[in-house]
Amino acid sequence: MSIYGFKNRKVGQMNFIYGTKNKSKLEHMKSILKDLHITVEALDVTVTDVEETGNDILENAKIKALHYYKQVKKPIFSCDSGLYLEGVEKQDQPGKFIRRVNGKSLTDEEMLIHYSGLAKKYGGSLIAKYHNAICVVLDEEHIITYDGEELSSVPFKIVEKPHSIRKEGFPLDALSVEIKSNMYYDDLQDYSSDSDGLINGFQAFFKRLLTPEVTIEFDGFGEVQLELYPYCAPDTTKNFIHLIQSDYYNDKSVCRIVSKRLIQSGDPKLDPEAWTDDTPGYILNGEFNRAGFNNPLSFKRGTLGMAMAAYHVTDYATAGSFFIMTRDESTLDNIVPAFGRVTTGMDIIDQINDVKTHTNYGYDAPYQVIDITRIDVDTKGVFYDLPKEYDFKVINSAD
Repeated sequence: MSIYGFKNRKVGQMNFIYGTKNKSKLEHMKSILKDLHITVEALDVTVTDVEETGNDILENAKIKALHYYKQVKKPIFSCDSGLYLEGVEKQDQPGKFIRRVNGKSLTDEEMLIHYSGLAKKYGGSLIAKYHNAICVVLDEEHIITYDGEELSSVPFKIVEKPHSIRKEGFPLDALSVEIKSNMYYDDLQDYSSDSDGLINGFQAFFKRLLTPEVTIEFDGFGEVQLELYPYCAPDTTKNFIHLIQSDYYNDKSVCRIVSKRLIQSGDPKLDPEAWTDDTPGYILNGEFNRAGFNNPLSFKRGTLGMAMAAYHVTDYATAGSFFIMTRDESTLDNIVPAFGRVTTGMDIIDQINDVKTHTNYGYDAPYQVIDITRIDVDTKGVFYDLPKEYDFKVINSAD
């Protein structure tokens, strides 16, 4: 599927509606995605439901997501699950019909009775595995479906005797036993209703979805491709996308080169007299460790960062001046936000990094003018709202 960016959407992203009215499932998904800076909102109770008539869980997830999107007109995702049991007869295999037996939708308590009975029928326990599918609808033209193996749980046992703990919306947890320890999951420490692998699977899916791709063409050198990571530094990424889409970087050039360390661009001119810490007119909250923000991306070779405001002594970052590292430098993790990495063209960055420099302006500026002749971003159909902007005066007022 070809996915293109678009403008003038009113709904900011990093926000999704989860197509379920099950409060327990909603809270669980919130916990899965919170570390990615993704806000998960509840489906309004007035939204009508739809019959799941798909041939498999992927079709059911798509049916639900499209049905809900037509009503809410906002980015939304729906999931569907299948339960697969080893060694059972065809009529006892739940598959996509985890809650539906003989055409009837079961309550939580009815599910306990049914699956406890199945375990008893097959000797007291069954080896089971969940498999999940997801469909994200950004708008009518951007629909993403996925049911890869990483959305499967690890195998576990369903047993005849239920645990005393009951979780609304997750009735089968009371019958679920870890194979390795032979303990109920509810008796294990740090247990969540899905395995860590399944949690990582959903996180990996959203990371792929929320990974804009940037192409920068440097005059006389060639093209460089980068990935942006809004789930590491959301406001820094949103701002960079906004500046690219508004043609801010069209007349910019490489303004600073530190040999065997980095190249920098985004300031108006090479002459520092034209520089301001609040270029392009504002600064950003610092999405880095010292500012108390959990940014997991470390400054390795090829990492994209946004420069720090006021000589690295504040918890804010500039909004326009970006740099690309040519070496590892993890000490920067504490003072500047990392928000992307070079995927193709690091040799181009190295060639630029070898350009001769002078210090006539008081810093390492290239003799050669290296213009950005083109910079594009492909958001893969995702709209990113504007970041929160700060006036440069907040730095002085904080002092």
